Amino acid sequence: MKSKDKIKIRFFIPTLANSAGMERISTGLVRILVKSGFDCGFIVKDSDTTSFFQLPTGVEVKSLNTDGNIKKVRYKAAKALRKYLKEERPDVLVNVDVSMIQISALSCHWFYGVKQITWEQFSAGAINTMAKRLQRYLAAIVSKKMVVLTNADKEKYPSFLRKRVEVIGNFTQINPNDIHSSLTNKIVLSVGRMAKEKGFDILIKSWKYVKQQNPDWKLRIVGGGKKDYVEMLQGIVDENQLSDVVSIIPPVSNIEVEYENASIYVLPSRHEPFGLVLIEAKSFGLPIVSFDCPYGPKEIVKDGVDGFLIENLNEEKMADGINILIEDEYKRKSFAIKAIEDYQENWTENKVEKKWVDIFKMCI
Repeated sequence: MKSKDKIKIRFFIPTLANSAGMERISTGLVRILVKSGFDCGFIVKDSDTTSFFQLPTGVEVKSLNTDGNIKKVRYKAAKALRKYLKEERPDVLVNVDVSMIQISALSCHWFYGVKQITWEQFSAGAINTMAKRLQRYLAAIVSKKMVVLTNADKEKYPSFLRKRVEVIGNFTQINPNDIHSSLTNKIVLSVGRMAKEKGFDILIKSWKYVKQQNPDWKLRIVGGGKKDYVEMLQGIVDENQLSDVVSIIPPVSNIEVEYENASIYVLPSRHEPFGLVLIEAKSFGLPIVSFDCPYGPKEIVKDGVDGFLIENLNEEKMADGINILIEDEYKRKSFAIKAIEDYQENWTENKVEKKWVDIFKMCI
């Protein structure tokens, strides 16, 4: 692809400074596309243009300098976005998360020949108001394509809109050297944003049952979040006398080391749009214990094959699943082998890249 023929794509996202899955997967997709010859960059709503995750050389981050609640700044942000689109004329603008439609829909992007794709990062399980549902439907109507993470999410759209909705699961680049856990360390890992929907409070409570049967195993929870929420989780640890076996770790830049050193991965989410961490865990050969929550885990974890899907929010059954994998080394290793096979067959970057490339080429 010659330079003058490069498809110019700009990803529109609230911020890149966070360490969460949305930032990780969007920067990862850009790395793939740049290697394939696409001209990629980011537009961030907030003034902070730093990225927690490393960006490829030459990928620029432009700011609309509109800090604050999106509802309060959307008109100012739309004006700044319109100015950018008029000057830069990208071929495609990708809204990273549906909320960005509140700005991009007001930018009159079609006047400048810019095609729009909206990439939903949250599951239908998080949509609990009519206003949020209508926002998703609006995004599907005004975008060239609406990209969702699971088939379950697609089914939540009205039938007349589903032809505009594409399902593209996430991928991971976290383990390029195919390093696999030895499964010998007595460590269980859980990674994610410190927020109620991630269910870490349930996981910590379940650990009292794990400790009763396997007191020498430890739980590491890694991720960032609001200080008061992290303090609340630590309070649950202290209340249940688990400080010797449960650690809450701030975000780390070398999260791959955490996966490599763990022997089991746990996802305790109340709802999960996809479960990028499950793909990451599989790439390192970790058996999984996950709540069977809406919507992502059941499309990734094969119950009884590479992990356990646990009755949602049941802390005792969560502990039972963990204890089984702790005590049954054969099952732990068998699940690990199947996890690696599934990752290689379905979740590598090459499997996902083609779907995105086809959408971009279709847009122009």
